Amino acid sequence: VRLAVDDVSLTEYVPARFDKARVSLTFDDAWRSQYTNGLPVLARYGMKATFYLLTGVTADPDYMTKAQMAAVQAAGHEIASHTIDHPHLPTLSAAEIDRQLRQSQADLRTWLGAGVAKNFCTPYGEYNATVISTVKKYYRSHRSTDEGFNTKDRTDVYNIKVQNILGTTTPD
Repeated sequence: VRLAVDDVSLTEYVPARFDKARVSLTFDDAWRSQYTNGLPVLARYGMKATFYLLTGVTADPDYMTKAQMAAVQAAGHEIASHTIDHPHLPTLSAAEIDRQLRQSQADLRTWLGAGVAKNFCTPYGEYNATVISTVKKYYRSHRSTDEGFNTKDRTDVYNIKVQNILGTTTPD
């Protein structure tokens, strides 16, 4: 099979730059260690973060309690949603996806006020078209685990990309 292409040109894409560098710190899952270890470090350096919280684990000693979630919020951090119990969303029915997203947002708003849980992050970074269409019903953004850069002219708020910082990441 042979393909002929006519009247094509390639040009280098130069992304539109933001007026200043943008970095956001995020914590997923509501691990209690994020409260006990992470929160003091953020306070020491005057940094704010987004905490994507699970709502169905508040009685588990490994996870934050509702009171600890409230303390995170009171410290000025964004509270966002991460489902009820961290399922693999693409494997669920549309009705269960809807329940996970709707109920986790409702729980956080009941506990912490109507102004929270405007944004969402999928567990495991897994999503498909059904997940994204449901996210759009309840949230104004979706953070994925897709690596890449978000540029001023090409950022999809329903697929906010990340640069993961690992133990092996150097300042360079």
